[in-house]
Parts: sequence; C-alpha cells; structure tokens
Amino acid sequence: MDLTSTSPERPPTSSSKPDRIILAIILAALSLLTVPVTAPRELHLLLAVSVAGLGIGAALRSVWRRAVATAAGRVEISPPPDRLTVAALAILVVAGTVVHVAGYLAAPPPAKALPAATGVEAREGGRAAGMVARTPDGSPAPALEPGSCEALLQEGRSLQAKGSLDEATQRFEQALAKARSERLAQPAARAIQALVPALLLRGKGSEALAAIAGVEPIVLELPPPFQADVLAFLTRKGEALVATGDLPVAAQAFRGALSRYDEREGPPSLLTDPSLGLADVLVREKKWSEALAVLDDQVRRLPAAEPGSAKQLAGLHDMAGRVLGLAGRFVDSVARFTAAIEVADGAQDLGPVDVALIRINLAVSLNRAGRQEESRTTLLAAHAVLGPTLPAEHPARQQLTRIAAELGVTLP
Repeated sequence: MDLTSTSPERPPTSSSKPDRIILAIILAALSLLTVPVTAPRELHLLLAVSVAGLGIGAALRSVWRRAVATAAGRVEISPPPDRLTVAALAILVVAGTVVHVAGYLAAPPPAKALPAATGVEAREGGRAAGMVARTPDGSPAPALEPGSCEALLQEGRSLQAKGSLDEATQRFEQALAKARSERLAQPAARAIQALVPALLLRGKGSEALAAIAGVEPIVLELPPPFQADVLAFLTRKGEALVATGDLPVAAQAFRGALSRYDEREGPPSLLTDPSLGLADVLVREKKWSEALAVLDDQVRRLPAAEPGSAKQLAGLHDMAGRVLGLAGRFVDSVARFTAAIEVADGAQDLGPVDVALIRINLAVSLNRAGRQEESRTTLLAAHAVLGPTLPAEHPARQQLTRIAAELGVTLP
C-alpha cells in the first residue's frame, strides 16, 4: 500500500524562537555603537566571540533548516532572508568581530608586580641603594638575572657611586625601558626613583616628566603592599614638576602621595620625602605657615625608635629652620637648627659633613638674630669639618665661602 498517498500533508513548520539572524545584527550593531575602543580587553574578547559565533551560527542554522525541510518535504513559513538582510548581517558581523579583536589586541594587559619571593621589601620602604634584597623569611634573595630590571638598576647605582653619572643614567634608562615594555610595575617605579634625580641633576626636567608619564598608569595600579614604591614614584613626579616650574601640579603630586599612605602597609617614614617636597612647594609660594604645618605633622608622626628616624627628623628640623628664617622668625629658626644638630649628632646614618651643613644654616640665623660671635664660632666649626674633607669646587664648600663673606667671617 502506498502510505504516502493517503497520509495527510504535513503542516508547514516554523520556530517560536527569535530569528537568530536578527539577533546577530542587533548584537553586532549595539556592540559597535555602545562599546568604546578603550573598553577592557576582556569585554572586547567576549563581544568578538559572541558576535562572530552568533553570526556564523545564524547563517549555518538557516542553511540547515532549509536542507532539513527540503529533505522532509516540509515548507518553511518564514521566508528566506532577503539579500539586504544577508548583506547587513555580513557587514555588521565582520565589522563587529574585527573591531573587537583589534580592541582586544590594542588594550594593554594587566600590569604585573614582582611577587614577594623576589626579596622586595616594600613594607619597610626599601629604597636605599645598597640594601640587600631578602626573601620574606629573611634569607638573602637569589642572585639577580643578568639584564633584568633590578640587575640594571644595581649596575647603575654602582656606577653612580663611582662617579660615572652618564653611564649610570644609561643603565637607569635601560631598566625603565625594559620595565615599560614588559609592563613590570614595581621595577618601573624603582627605575623612576633612580632615573629622575639623575636627569634633574642635568637640568632635564622635561625628560624626567616624559619618563614618568610613560609608566604612570601601570605604577599607580600597584596594590597597597607596594605603597612604598607608589609613594616614592609620586614624590619623584612632584620633584620633576618643581624643576619645570609647575608648582600647583607638583603640590598635587606630593599631596597624592600623602593621601595614599596606609599605616597598615608601611612605616610613617614613607611620608617624609613627600612632606619635604610639599613644604618646598609651599615655601616657593611664600606660604610659610602652611609649610611649617606640613613639616611639624611629619615630625609628630615619626617614632624616635624607628630605624632611620633620626636622619629624617634632622632633615625635617633643618627644613623648618630654613622656613622660619625666610619668614623672619630668626629666634625660632635658631631653635629648630639646634634641634636638628642635636638629633643629627646621635644618628648613626649621619656623618660630620651632614652636621656641618646644618651648622652653616644655624650660623646665618644666629647672625640675623644678633648673636654675631656665636655665628662666627658656629661657622668656623663647620669649616673645620668641610675644609679638609671637601674640595674647593664642591657646592658645600662654595656655600660656606659665600656665607662667610656675607657674615664678614674670615676663614683660616
């Protein structure tokens, strides 16, 4: 019996689901119109896969449905898409995929910080040039890999200590370039800490700012445990801005460093350099009271027992003495310079030359306060240290000679 001749004709079929071609067109159009090129790379990747997958899936499903319907003798209710719809699908899907793939490739990967096992002592504010890197358990860290950022920085510091400033600057620049190309945030911050003073010493403030701008986005992404490097980075930025004369923005950089401090992640000594930098800006703007307030706030923060506090306290008192002298408060200025010398005399990390430099400032304030004989004695005490120690062309010796001439003191 011929069953096909008696069986009823099968009804046309259709899908209750939305047409995938329309969905693909809508998704591609929305992704192109609403998602900026600067969106996160993960979003670009998701949209590229989604647009391409839905577009290809819609096309394959349309072909498959037509083939199945033809083989089964069914008639599709939904007419095949017209050429304009197909063209729109092709253009938008291809454009969406290409744009989001390009956005994914162009977007920078997340910045990387060195793990704790590398011997980074960020919590201790480890910025000293000669500090030995150690692992968290206190044992010496493995030897540095030749050509690495840290190895280049170490070479630069060694060259700097030997007086080879040009070669040292080259090493710092190489370390920064390597850190920037590999998006290593912490080595980039440390390279800036070393490079900026070297450039400012040569009057290259604009170059220092350009170097800072090249790595600032990745350095500022460092998490709180690495705040020592972030605070030092912002301080160097402020110093470079001061050198180029942009005092308002420099003050913002120093204040930004102070506002980022978290006492759970590091000692208060981390705030001394940005405090001194901000006070310097305020002095240049003749805001004496504000400058003194910044310095005194940091003096109160520093515990006397903290390693390195004596040196920092001496520097803060010395700066306060200079501010008071500029404000015409010479009696108070003498008191602060005297406090600086008392602290410096007991500091293991300050030598006779450091104390002698403070004595020069004290001699000036004593003279202005009408205590000429004490001023003369103090200046001669400074000369007794600096004279045999430093060459005549050294800036400290030149300052001593100039101050002696101004005060009418004859040096032996």
